[in-house]
Amino acid sequence: MTGGNHAGRGAAANIVLLGFMGCGKTTAAAKLAEIGGLEAVETDEIIARRAGMSIPEIFAREGEEGFRARETAVLREALAGRGRVISCGGGVVTRPENAALLREAAAAGNCIVIRLTASPETVFARIGADPGRPMLKDVRGPEDIARLMARREDAYRAAGGAEVVTDGRGAEEIAREILKIASDGAEDPDTAGEDG
Repeated sequence: MTGGNHAGRGAAANIVLLGFMGCGKTTAAAKLAEIGGLEAVETDEIIARRAGMSIPEIFAREGEEGFRARETAVLREALAGRGRVISCGGGVVTRPENAALLREAAAAGNCIVIRLTASPETVFARIGADPGRPMLKDVRGPEDIARLMARREDAYRAAGGAEVVTDGRGAEEIAREILKIASDGAEDPDTAGEDG
């Protein structure tokens, strides 16, 4: 794996960022690497680099299943290390094997799973109908984003973890909340990040 700061043996558990595209995973991962001294791992970047083509090219040549197979291999490799912040592609949880990998790693104490969330309006404002994102090819507005989010909701829940809302918040504020959740490791993942 390559990325930001490298953490050595005995390093903290990985922090895995999940969430719909445009929820701020890449931005939060960069800030976590900076202030938390973690190695930043962007699964989509690794997949594209190893394939020698862009994500849209992989989808065009291999289909979604080919891309997801590559994604599983990279996720498995990333989870084998420690001291990393792993920013996953928005659809990583659509493959049940990946959700199972995340649950197993979390249960073993090897990672903390954090799901970043944002409203469909926020996501659309951030990424619109980005042609570099194959799953957005038919998106025309926030209502289309909402439908895509709803289709993935059960898969995100199956992966487990705490939720952090990113609407209207800066990267440092989000990163500090994630670090607090990670440091509170024993906190119930179903209530982590909630007030009260």
